Amino acid sequence: FVFLMLFGSLVVADAAPGEQAVGQVIFSTGGGTLQFESGTQVKGEAGTPVYVGQTLSTGTGSHMHVQMVDGALLMLRPTSSLRIAYYTVDLAHPANTKILLDMQKGVIRSVTGKGGQTNKQGFRFNTPVAAIGIKGTDFTVLANANLSSIDLRQGGVVVSPFSAMCPRYAVGACS
Repeated sequence: FVFLMLFGSLVVADAAPGEQAVGQVIFSTGGGTLQFESGTQVKGEAGTPVYVGQTLSTGTGSHMHVQMVDGALLMLRPTSSLRIAYYTVDLAHPANTKILLDMQKGVIRSVTGKGGQTNKQGFRFNTPVAAIGIKGTDFTVLANANLSSIDLRQGGVVVSPFSAMCPRYAVGACS
């Protein structure tokens, strides 16, 4: 409720009519951007709403912190990129929660919010080479086209390479 009160009136030119923001930039330094699927970019300044389908990017020397609607935190370090592929949180019916974050490169810290905590099988954090499922976590990922490295601060993760048994755009941990 508080999130909607604070951010519900924000308007972004490229958001679909009636589309709800799934997060908001709470800290930014050095010129990060949020790019819509159409290619339109907006500056990733504090107060900028975040929508499903956007790619969040930071440049050299820039940082961006995003608070999601369920309290999750995403902290992008310099030269990082992450696409919000899905972000549906239903705390009344946790089985309906579906979160997929698709990292392209860089270093990103992810602190799980209530959506991932109530439905761990509905959450996935992808890197270019692996799928990361959670067990209620706070972790940092360093990734490029060939490597994924994880620093686990709290909780647990399951990491699996992409395969026929672990498709890129599924949610949840792979076996």
